Amino acid sequence: MMIYKEEGNVHIHRLRVIHLYEADLGFLWGAKWGQAMKRAVKDKSLHQGQYGGLPGRDCTSLTYLEELRFDYSLMTRFSFANFDNDATACYDRILCCIASLAGRKYGIHKDVIFVHAKTLEEAEFKLKTSTKISDTSYRHCIKFPIHGTGQGSTNSPMIWCFISSVLFQCHNQRAHGMLFESPSKDMIVRFNMVGFVDDSTCITGGNKNDTLQDLIRKMKEDAQLWHDLLWCSGGKLELPKCGYHVIHFEYENSGIPTMIVSPGDSILLQNEHGNDVKIESKNIFQPRTNLGHIKGPMQRGITQTETVAEKGTRLTNSIVKCGCSRTETRLLYDTVWKPAIEYVIPQSFLSDKQLSKIEKACMPQIYAKCGFNRNTSRALLAGPVSLGGGGFTPLKVTAGAGYVTHFLKNWRTQTEDIGKHLRICYTWAILQAGVTFPLFEQPAIELPHLKGKVIPATRKYLAAIDGKIHLDNTMIRQPIRVHDQCIMDTAIDIREELNLTDIQLERINCVRMYLGVMFLSEISTIAGTALQPGITTGNNNELTYNTSLTKPNQKKPNNQSWALWTKVISRYTSNGSTLNQPLGQWTQAHHTSGRWESYVSNIDTNTVYRHQQVLEENHQYWEVYRVRGTQLTLEDNIDISEFNTRDGSPIQLHTLSNGSTHTTRTSTVIPAPPITTPRYGPMVNWDDFLLSQHQWIQELLSDVRFFTDDGYPDFYQILAEHDRHGHLICVSDGSVIFHDMSFGWVLASTSSKRLVDAKGPCRGRGNSLRSEGVGMLSATMLVSIISQYLNTELNVLFISDNDELIKRCNAHKHYNDPFPNETLRSEYDVTEQIFSTINDSQIKAKYKWVKGHQDSAKAYDDLSLEAQLNVDADALAGEYQEGKRQFHPMVNILPSCPAMLSIRGISVTSNYKKQLIRAYVEPEYIAYLQYKFGWSDSIINTIAWKCLQLAIQRINRDVVLAKICNDLLPTAAALCKRSYQNHDGCLLCHQIETQEHILRCKSNTRLQGRRKFITKLRNRLAYLGTQFAISETLCSSINEWLETGEVDYYDYPKRFHKAIKTQDSIGWRHIFAGKLSQQWIILHDASPVVEGIAKREGYVWGASITEITMTHFIQSWELRNEEVHGKTEEQQEKTRKARLMIEVRRLNSMRSEARPSDECLFIDNEETYYDQSSATTIATFISNHRRAILNSVKKWAKASQTGITSILHWVSGCNSAETIARIHSVQRDNLINDGRQKKKKRRKQTKGRQTSIAGYFTLNNVTE
Repeated sequence: MMIYKEEGNVHIHRLRVIHLYEADLGFLWGAKWGQAMKRAVKDKSLHQGQYGGLPGRDCTSLTYLEELRFDYSLMTRFSFANFDNDATACYDRILCCIASLAGRKYGIHKDVIFVHAKTLEEAEFKLKTSTKISDTSYRHCIKFPIHGTGQGSTNSPMIWCFISSVLFQCHNQRAHGMLFESPSKDMIVRFNMVGFVDDSTCITGGNKNDTLQDLIRKMKEDAQLWHDLLWCSGGKLELPKCGYHVIHFEYENSGIPTMIVSPGDSILLQNEHGNDVKIESKNIFQPRTNLGHIKGPMQRGITQTETVAEKGTRLTNSIVKCGCSRTETRLLYDTVWKPAIEYVIPQSFLSDKQLSKIEKACMPQIYAKCGFNRNTSRALLAGPVSLGGGGFTPLKVTAGAGYVTHFLKNWRTQTEDIGKHLRICYTWAILQAGVTFPLFEQPAIELPHLKGKVIPATRKYLAAIDGKIHLDNTMIRQPIRVHDQCIMDTAIDIREELNLTDIQLERINCVRMYLGVMFLSEISTIAGTALQPGITTGNNNELTYNTSLTKPNQKKPNNQSWALWTKVISRYTSNGSTLNQPLGQWTQAHHTSGRWESYVSNIDTNTVYRHQQVLEENHQYWEVYRVRGTQLTLEDNIDISEFNTRDGSPIQLHTLSNGSTHTTRTSTVIPAPPITTPRYGPMVNWDDFLLSQHQWIQELLSDVRFFTDDGYPDFYQILAEHDRHGHLICVSDGSVIFHDMSFGWVLASTSSKRLVDAKGPCRGRGNSLRSEGVGMLSATMLVSIISQYLNTELNVLFISDNDELIKRCNAHKHYNDPFPNETLRSEYDVTEQIFSTINDSQIKAKYKWVKGHQDSAKAYDDLSLEAQLNVDADALAGEYQEGKRQFHPMVNILPSCPAMLSIRGISVTSNYKKQLIRAYVEPEYIAYLQYKFGWSDSIINTIAWKCLQLAIQRINRDVVLAKICNDLLPTAAALCKRSYQNHDGCLLCHQIETQEHILRCKSNTRLQGRRKFITKLRNRLAYLGTQFAISETLCSSINEWLETGEVDYYDYPKRFHKAIKTQDSIGWRHIFAGKLSQQWIILHDASPVVEGIAKREGYVWGASITEITMTHFIQSWELRNEEVHGKTEEQQEKTRKARLMIEVRRLNSMRSEARPSDECLFIDNEETYYDQSSATTIATFISNHRRAILNSVKKWAKASQTGITSILHWVSGCNSAETIARIHSVQRDNLINDGRQKKKKRRKQTKGRQTSIAGYFTLNNVTE
C-alpha cells in the first residue's frame, strides 16, 4: 500500500510504501524482536546515541541534547561541528543478511531469524490502492532483488535500531567525535553520532586549541566515514541534502567571545561512485530542521517562531471554521491545537515576546469560539478551570514547565549519556557564574553573565514560580580560607551601586575567567594580607596559585575590562593592595581545585615541597626542602604523584639574591572533622546504631518494635523463623488525612508469629501511594540491615493494598536503570529507592496485592494472615496519626532520586507538569480576583478553595461557571457599559440588571426559584448530617441577604458571628460564585454527629453547599435568558429581530445626515424589510453597513454641505426603477467591499468541500 508523504504529491518517489503482513506473522515478529529490544536496553548493549525505536526515549530529548551542546560550546568557547545526515528510505534499503546478523547479535533465536528471512525471500507482493488490490504481483529474485523489511512490518523499527546501533558503534571506533568533560574532569561523555531512526547527526569537536581548519578536516573525515558505513550496510545518504554548522569563536577587545558567522567554503565528500559531491555550509544564522524543531547556533528562534505561528494560525482557522460547538471547540483545542503547537515549545527556548507573538496570532479566535470575549483578562483565561478560570495555559508557562521537567528527568538518569552531558553543562555553568550559592536554590538572583539557554531559562521559570530544585550535589566550590570572599558574589552585590550593565558584568567575568580564579584568596598572597602584585592591571607574570580545573578559552581582555575588574577588587582593600580583612586559616578545600607553588607537610612540618615544571619536556616534579629555622635546604626531587597537596599547607618561599631560599610560617589548615563510625552494631545498641545512619533512614526506623522477650533486636531469631518457613511476610499500609501522612508495617513469619512492626511519619503532600510506599521502604530498609548484618540471603514477600505500588515493584524487575520519562511518575523517589535498596542487598523479594480493610465486613479472626497483617499495619499508621499527626512539606533527598523539586516550600513528587503550570497561573489568577473584588490576602485565605474545586468538577459547566465566578455574565448593565445595547434595566422589574440583581430580582419567577433553592439547600444540609443550628443559620443568613442585600450578625447566636463576618467580607453574592468561608466548615467539623447519619468531611460538606448555590445561579441565569430572549427558537428569533431593528432604525435615521450619493446604504421601507428578513440577515446588514454609514455622516458633516440631495432623482424620468436599483447596488458594493475583499472574491477557489471534523483529531489534514 502507498500513502502520501506530501498531500497531493503523486510522484512515485514521493509516495510512502507500507507493507501489510498477516496479523499472526506480524505479532510473532513484533513479539520476538520486541523481547530482544528490551534485553538490549536492560543490558545497555545498544549505542546510546540512537533515540528512535527504543522504549523510554523520545525525540524531544534529542533536540534538548542539541541545546546542551550549544550551551557547552558557549560556556567553554570550545569549537565543534554538527553534520546533518539525510538518509533515504532506511527501512526499504535494509539488507536481509545484515538484519539477520544484527538479530542474532542481540539474542533472537536462529529459527525465528530463518522464518523471517525465508518469508522475505519468498513473499509475493501485490499493490493495494483505494479501490482494489492488483491482479499481478512481483517477488524477490536474483536478477531483481527486493531488499528491505519495509514500513508496516512490526519488527522494522527494532531491526533498524539494531543495525544503526552497530553502525554507530563502528563509527565511534574510528571517528574523531567529541569529548565533553567537566572542568575537574571527573565527568566525561563522548558523542560521535546521535540520531532518531534515519535522522542522524555527526558531532565533531576538536582539541581546545585546534584551528578552524583542523576542525573542518576532522568533521569531513567523520562525515565521510558515516557515508561509507551506511553504504556498505545497504543504506544511502542523500549527500546534496546534507549540511553542517561549525561553531567557532573570535574575541572582541573587551574579551567577550563571538561566534564567527560562517566557516567559509563548502566541503567535498565522495559518493558511492567515487564522485565528489559539494556539501554547502550554513552560517550561524541559518537554522536547520530536525524532528520538527528549527534550530541554529545563534539560538534566536526567529524561523521557529514564524513556523509555529503559521501552523497555529492554520489549525486555528480549521477549528474555528468547522462549525463545531463550544464544547467541541475546546475538545479540538485540547487534543489537536495544543499537542501540535506545544510539541516544540519546551525544546525551542523562545523568548516571552516570541511566544506572545504566537499566541496573539491564534488564541483570540479560539477564546471567542470557546465562549469568551477576546478582550477578557489573560490572567483569568489562563487561570485553572478548577478555580473558575479559563484553563488556557500560556505558551511561556508550557515552555517553563518543560524546561524544569527536562532537567529533572535527565538529572535523575545518571547512567544515560544525556544525563551525564547535563551534569557536565551544569558544572560549566557553575564555573562561568563564579558564585557560591546553588544556581537552582536561589534562582531569583540574576546572572546576566551566564551564557546558554538551558540553565538560565530553567532558573528564570523557577524564579517566576518561587520554585527550587534541590540537587544531591550542587558542585559549588567551598571557600579556600577563613574570611575568604567570592569575587562574582561581590560584583553582583555592588552591581546597582556601581551601575554596572550586563555587558560590564560580563567583561568583569571575562577577566576572572582569564585568570582562572574564583575567590579572593586565589589572587592574594599566601600570607593572606595583601593582593598579589599586578592583579588589578593584568601585568602579573604568574599567579602563585594555578587552577587544576580546565579553563574555558579566554583571550586577555583590554584595559577597559581590567578597569572594571579593579572597581570590584578595590572593595577588598583600602589602599589598592592591603586587604581590609586578612585571610585566616586554610580550609580542607584548599587543594580541591588548584595547586599552590609551595607546601609545608602537615605530617612533618620541617619538610617543604616546591613545584617545578619543565615546559620543553612537559615534565612536573616536586623539590623537597628541609627547614632549618627560616632557611631551606634542597634535599631531593620527587615525581609529581609522590606528594598529595591534601597533606600539606600552602607556604610562601623567598629566594634571595645569593640563591638561598627562605620561608616564613603562615596559617595552617583547619583540621578535618573526625569521621564518626557506629560504636555498636544494631543488635548491641539499636538507638546508637540508628544515630549513625542518614537522616532519612533515622526517620523511617524511628519507631520500630521488636517482638522479643526484652524488646531488643534479635536478628538470629528472625533468621530462624525465615529458615523454618522459607520466607518472611511483610505487610505495609499508610494513612492520609489531608496532607498529614503516616505509615505502619508488620514483619511476620508464615506461622502468624509477629517479629517486628513499625510506624512513623511520611513527608510530602498527601498521597496514598506515597504513604504506603514509604511504609514498604521502611520495612525494606530494616530487612536490608538484617541481611547485611547476618550476611545472608533473605526471601521476603512484600504485601500492600495499593495496587499501583505492587505493579511498579513487579515491573521494575525487568529493568535496572529507569528511563528518563519514568522518573517523572508519581512518587518515583520512593519506589526507586525500594528497588535500589533491595538490589544492593541480599534480598529476594516478591510482591503481592491484598484487599484492604477486610475487617469492616468480616471478623478479624476469620481473616487470612495477609489480611490480618494488613489490618495491623493500618492500625499502626492510624495510631501515629492520632498521637503525632503533622504535615512535613519537604521530603528528604533519597540516594536513588538526586534531584527534587519544591514550590513555595512544599516538595513536588507527583503531577509535575500540572503543578508547575498551576504554580504560575494560579497566583496570577488570584491576584486578578484580588484586584477586581478588592480582596485582601486574609480574605483570600478564608475562602474554601478546595470546596470550589470539587463543586466545579461535579457541575462540569466550565464556561458559564468561569463567567459566574469572575462576574463576566453579559447582564444588561454589562452590555450597556460596553455599548452593546442602550439600556441597563431588567425587563421584569426595570431596575439596573447586574450579576447580583439576577439573584435578588423581585419578579415572581425569581422569587419562586429562590424558595425552591432554600428548600433544596435545607434538604441537602439535612442529608449531609448537618447540625440543625448550623443549617438554620446558614439558610437564614443567605435568605436574609437575598431579601435585603445585607446580613446583621447580631440576629444570630454568637458562635456564628465569625462565620457571618468572614462571609460578609468575602461578599454574600460570592457564595453563589463558589466562594464559601472556611469558618462554616470549621463549625461543621466541630459539631456533634447527628444520630443515624454519617458525618461528611468538612471540605466534602462545603463542596455540596457550593454545588447547590452555583447550580442555583446557573438556573437563575438560564431562566433570565429565557425571559429576555425567549424560550423557543421562534421566540428567540423574534426577540433578536426586534433588538436588531432598533439599531437598524437608528442607522436609518441618519439618512438625512449622510452624503446624498450614499442613499444606497439605507432601507426605504423598514417594516417590509423587518417582515422579509431573518435575524441573521439583519445582523449581517448592520455589520456590513454601520461603518460605511457612520463614515458617510462624518464626511458629509466635514464638507458642510447638509441639505443637498442626490442628483439621481433628477434623471429618474430617464431611468427605470430597476436601473436606479442597479446603480444603488453597485454603489453599495463599492462602499462596503474594500480592495482586499474584492481581490479575495476574484481569487480562484482551491479547496473543495469542508473537511470533516473527525479529520482534525489525527491531524491528517495538516500539511507540514
